[in-house]
Amino acid sequence: MGVSKSCRMTQSRFDSLEVSPMNPRAANASICVFRGVPERNDAEAECMRARFRQQSGVTLLELTFAMAVFAIALGATMRILTSYYVSLDVQERRSTAIQHCRSVMSAIRQVRDQSGPDFVAKVPQWVDEQQSGGDTPFADLFDSMDGEVVSVTCQDLLTGGAPADPMLVTVTSAFEDMLGRPVTVETSTILTRQD
Repeated sequence: MGVSKSCRMTQSRFDSLEVSPMNPRAANASICVFRGVPERNDAEAECMRARFRQQSGVTLLELTFAMAVFAIALGATMRILTSYYVSLDVQERRSTAIQHCRSVMSAIRQVRDQSGPDFVAKVPQWVDEQQSGGDTPFADLFDSMDGEVVSVTCQDLLTGGAPADPMLVTVTSAFEDMLGRPVTVETSTILTRQD
């Protein structure tokens, strides 16, 4: 890109000026010629404006835009971290709920083993006693989490009706996560006589 005619004229006009601490305008003129100033009537004023633009700081609009970008990035990061923390908490509580379901299932198997062939009547009776035993059913087996509700259903495997041999036993643990969303964990097994 060539230097415009007025810049060449400006260069010849400033050739006679010495660059010294007493005469900074000559230094500005050389900067102006190096950058290639567009044709203007007052080349010296344009060189001063170019020098001012080089030394000026960040405008308010640029600063506002940078702050907006920073706020958006910070908000996205917070959303990701919050989601990660909630997911981590749900997984921990789900693991605890699975352990509670396994504890209940183990106790039901013990009742079946102690009852012999009469387990079809004894297992549902034991479940009813545990569930009607107060605010926290199965409290003798584990310490339940805040807001956790453990329930057991016993039904005929083939028809889904009243318990019979073989019996489908389902243990359900329900609780809410940190955001109030319901979470349910369920385990099932089939019980039959052990002869």
